[in-house]
Amino acid sequence: VLLLLDFWPLKRFPGGRDAAQKGSGVSWARLLMEKIPFLIPAVGAAVLVIHTQGLKGAISSLDQYPLTVRTANAILSYVKYLAKTLWPADLGVFYPYPEDWNYLAIGAAFFALAGLTWLCWKKREGHPYLLMGWLWYLGTLIPVIGFVQLGSLAMADRYTYVPLIGVFVMAGWGVPALFGPASRPIPYRGILAAAAVILLAFAAARQADHWRDAETLFRRNLAVTKENYLTRNNLGAALSRKGLYQESLKHFEAALALKPDYWLAHFNLGVSLAGLGRYDEAALQYRKTLASQRGFAPAHNNLGLALIKLGRWKEAASSFDEAARLDPAYQMVRDEKY
Repeated sequence: VLLLLDFWPLKRFPGGRDAAQKGSGVSWARLLMEKIPFLIPAVGAAVLVIHTQGLKGAISSLDQYPLTVRTANAILSYVKYLAKTLWPADLGVFYPYPEDWNYLAIGAAFFALAGLTWLCWKKREGHPYLLMGWLWYLGTLIPVIGFVQLGSLAMADRYTYVPLIGVFVMAGWGVPALFGPASRPIPYRGILAAAAVILLAFAAARQADHWRDAETLFRRNLAVTKENYLTRNNLGAALSRKGLYQESLKHFEAALALKPDYWLAHFNLGVSLAGLGRYDEAALQYRKTLASQRGFAPAHNNLGLALIKLGRWKEAASSFDEAARLDPAYQMVRDEKY
């Protein structure tokens, strides 16, 4: 990004062929060397993030999402992000990976990206902001485009906060250029700009309303994306926190129907079952959680609470001991129950 700023608007690249690009004539060696103090901590931060996410098990393996799948998703995501920027409709908090790939759409997206890149390159001398903005968009999305895959997230609107700066630079300088010199009076230009701002403000207010609380957010996400286990689980958890245990059950069951080994849905299902007084069924769900997540202290603790309700005191004590061993915060719970 710093090199892109050197290209335009700072015009520091050596050997520019036209007046727009001839700048101070800074050498390539200096341009690169001065970035090293920024590059070192950036690389260090990237390594640290990958390491810590890997310890948490958040990074998906290549067996789960092969490189071909990640590449196809990246190509489509580049175009989808642009489409959602131009027409911000059906925005969601979570976009799952598609189950079936439309190879025609992937091919069309690839040629669209290649065509835009070629066009910006051809216009780099007279309109350098186009190449700068486009490479900014392409480049700053690379860390979050899915080559390092976190969970099963195909896209996330928040990933575009920095990349879209490049697109807005292209629009900010490119749109006025289409209308000709700024000194030429064009009455409808201001009217169009005001109308765009009003429409986008209205759309932003509508979108913000979907974020009123977790239940509203995930109900909306379920409506605008295809069926997926994460949205179902999160909606069920939001309902469970409100005490709507019966309604939450169907969402946890739907999540488990889509992904039977999803341990968090088993745990959340146990919480709702316990809320309904169905402690034997809740204990079963906690045990299913612990089958794959032995180190998950809340499951041990909640299993102990369910076992107490069932009168199985010795088993409950063992569960509390394990919860306290894994997380000292549960020590008080164990002592109280003893």
